[in-house]
Amino acid sequence: GHYLQLRITATTPRDSLATVSNYLGAATQQGCSMRFWIYFKANNNGELVVGYRYAIGDVIKPLPFASFQSCQTNATKCSWQLIEASLSTVLTQPTEIIIGVKTGIDRDAIMAIDDITFTPQCIKYNGTIPTVPTTTPYTGTTTPYTGPSTTTTTTTTTTTPAGETTTTTPAGETTTTNTEKTTTTVHAECAEFACYNEGSCKPQLGKPVCECQPGFNGLHCENKVPPAKKNKLGAILGGIFGTLAFIALIVIGYIYGLPKLRAARDASTSTRLLDSLPIGPITNPAYNATSTSDA
Repeated sequence: GHYLQLRITATTPRDSLATVSNYLGAATQQGCSMRFWIYFKANNNGELVVGYRYAIGDVIKPLPFASFQSCQTNATKCSWQLIEASLSTVLTQPTEIIIGVKTGIDRDAIMAIDDITFTPQCIKYNGTIPTVPTTTPYTGTTTPYTGPSTTTTTTTTTTTPAGETTTTTPAGETTTTNTEKTTTTVHAECAEFACYNEGSCKPQLGKPVCECQPGFNGLHCENKVPPAKKNKLGAILGGIFGTLAFIALIVIGYIYGLPKLRAARDASTSTRLLDSLPIGPITNPAYNATSTSDA
């Protein structure tokens, strides 16, 4: 068998992987199994890796196996444990069987694998396992495409009873067939015609158009319509002229109304004076109508 031991130290990187590989041919009968012993000692040990792959360098696919217990770091006695994995279902072609350990958190741990054996139903493979080709990035120069732009088109067909079939191509060519009357119109698709700001594309003959949302315009609805500016000057001038007109009305009313007010006032005063005078002849109360003679 094989023996593999990995002791983790302070300089061992986490997730370090150590593996042992065996190559088996396609199974001709059921019952091929693998057995091996492990010795794991650590509180936070690493990972036991048991898997297979059909090409070297490919991703390792896991194989099911029974669970096991890892001894504590301070344990005074730790025993080996037997692990068994069935292989018959995966041996459909030459296969690489992989057993390994991957380091964990603890920096003072022991992970050991020993005595790997296979049942008689397993067939050792002495040929060559394929290798996954490595891809090399292209470092040459690229030439941009400078030809005409391509447009995806759709065809809408309308058929009427007995007549001619007319098909119109994007270039304007028309083909007529003496069968049923069918008119075909080709519209440019909207797939390569962008409408911005939630505009909707409408197919048209030759070139689609964009129906823009309110507040946007342009061929692709790319322009935002500026809001209308309020004319503050008109409001200011209106206020000024309104005030002046009000003052002018007051002045005109005063000029034309003052004489009438004065005339009315004089007439009222005259009436009051006339009303206060007694009606009839004016008599001097000291006057005596009796004749007097001088003595």
